[in-house]
Amino acid sequence: MTDIIEIAEQIRAARKQRKMTQAQLADVAGVSRRSVIELEAGRSPDPGFISVIRILRAVGLDLRITQATSGRPTYEDLLAEKELER
Repeated sequence: MTDIIEIAEQIRAARKQRKMTQAQLADVAGVSRRSVIELEAGRSPDPGFISVIRILRAVGLDLRITQATSGRPTYEDLLAEKELER
């Protein structure tokens, strides 16, 4: 599973590869410099989906949705687990 830390690392690497400063990235993405700094540092608990998408696009990255690997609980599994707790 890709988490926000992995996404942040990829954003930072892509930004540096393009020789962009955090301020330049923020300007191109239309977000605050603070948003870029906090996202790259992994300090933003909820960076906002739209902001992340804008930042990804500004450094030439894309977000892809794929089927989760097996082993993750289904809705039915979660319901059954909840019933057992009662």
